[in-house]
Amino acid sequence: MPVLVPAQIAPVFWDYLHDRPNQQTGNGGSQWLFPGALPGQHIHADAMMGQLRAPGIDLGGARNTVLRSLVQELPPTLIANALGYSYQVIHKHAADAGVPMAGYAGKSTLPR
Repeated sequence: MPVLVPAQIAPVFWDYLHDRPNQQTGNGGSQWLFPGALPGQHIHADAMMGQLRAPGIDLGGARNTVLRSLVQELPPTLIANALGYSYQVIHKHAADAGVPMAGYAGKSTLPR
């Protein structure tokens, strides 16, 4: 599936794409961005988290930053529905990000 790559990360993305790990395990033509150790499989989430934590990346902080950025661009209820978060959690991120009226839609009785 084609994906737009932001210009800020395009050079790093293309370098990674042309030199991905796990290409000697039968994944030479893999379409996975993060191929796993088994041919045709993607990397397991636990392995990916370990690789991100090793250099000191704070996964919780990164997730919170992304969520706060998203609520500034899209309606919080839409984000909650799309990502499977509760309305309360997403509206808390919206309020923390200073989104006007972030708590208003949080009282919605819309079905999930």
